[in-house]
Amino acid sequence: MTSAPPPPPLLTVPAPKPPKLHLPPFDGSAPLDWMFQVDQYFSYHQVPPPQRLAVISFYMQCEALSWFKWLYTNQQLSSWDAFLRALELCFGSSSFDNHQTALFKLRQCGSVSDFQADFERLCNRVVSLSPEPVLNYFISGLRSDIQREMAVFQPTSISQSIGLAKLIEAKTLDARSLSVVPPPPAPRPPALLPTRQFSLGPFHSV
Repeated sequence: MTSAPPPPPLLTVPAPKPPKLHLPPFDGSAPLDWMFQVDQYFSYHQVPPPQRLAVISFYMQCEALSWFKWLYTNQQLSSWDAFLRALELCFGSSSFDNHQTALFKLRQCGSVSDFQADFERLCNRVVSLSPEPVLNYFISGLRSDIQREMAVFQPTSISQSIGLAKLIEAKTLDARSLSVVPPPPAPRPPALLPTRQFSLGPFHSV
């Protein structure tokens, strides 16, 4: 009785290599964008907040590095959150503005897409704002005719509200284009009557 052949060896699939992420150094420009990137970078590499302050100077240059050296020398770096607040206060173009109040007062003046861009720009400056007030701020800033139709559908998320507002805007524009009566054609000028030419005959002499 012959024994069964041994099973073939299992092929081991190598684990995919994690992508190499690059964090651009901060030079003092676009602080909010860099703060978002640095948070994503450290979260991906699972660096806890207490350890971030120890390495963050390697990702700063120019004016930002000089500012960080001053904080370090004067023992102003108490925590990671305090560092981020100080960075926005120092390099943000409008750090003293109340962004939530500006978000509440924002009103649609152009298209829905233009209003959406302004709204998202302010939303990125407001920290710890729950989805419900974000939704209410967006709807209350739309034009009154769009708000009335939005109240019928009652969207439950900001993405639904944006898509619905654009659909209502497109429908309104289509209705306006159909209701425009074209102007009557301009009156045609009267046709000119042909002029009669008189012949003096072959016996006429000058």
